[in-house]
Amino acid sequence: MKKIGLLFGSFNPLHNGHIMLAAAAKTDVPLDEVWFVVQPENSYKPTFEFIDYEARKKLIIASGEQLFVPATNDYDHYVLQTLKELSEYDLTLILGEDLSANFPYWEDYHEIKKLTQVYQSHRIDDISSGVIRDRLQAGESIADLVPHSVRDYLAQL
Repeated sequence: MKKIGLLFGSFNPLHNGHIMLAAAAKTDVPLDEVWFVVQPENSYKPTFEFIDYEARKKLIIASGEQLFVPATNDYDHYVLQTLKELSEYDLTLILGEDLSANFPYWEDYHEIKKLTQVYQSHRIDDISSGVIRDRLQAGESIADLVPHSVRDYLAQL
């Protein structure tokens, strides 16, 4: 059975920390593949629409990462419904430090734990989407924080 890691997030924008987290999980678990799942709405974090949903999905692909787009529109139970949709795989939910702390308090925590392994990681670096947005607002470079495709896209905004 194929071992798939799922990395959910708003990816607003995608940055090198996300990519390093996926790579670490792929090696540590180990996994055959890691699929990025862009959440249209993130019920675990405040919503901030810096880059629209469709563009965030395109940036995942342009960065060379694998994108999975779930069939569900149930944003309150997005992770759970996605896991159920992919039940034919051996799944691992990949959580970065920002979501790991609150994971036990998620509404679907117990059901999620029944369906998947969970890989929890401490922040690999100090990169965050907020830092990127702050740098952009200040007119500072983000070249060291994001893939080239993201940098090029953001330069056009």
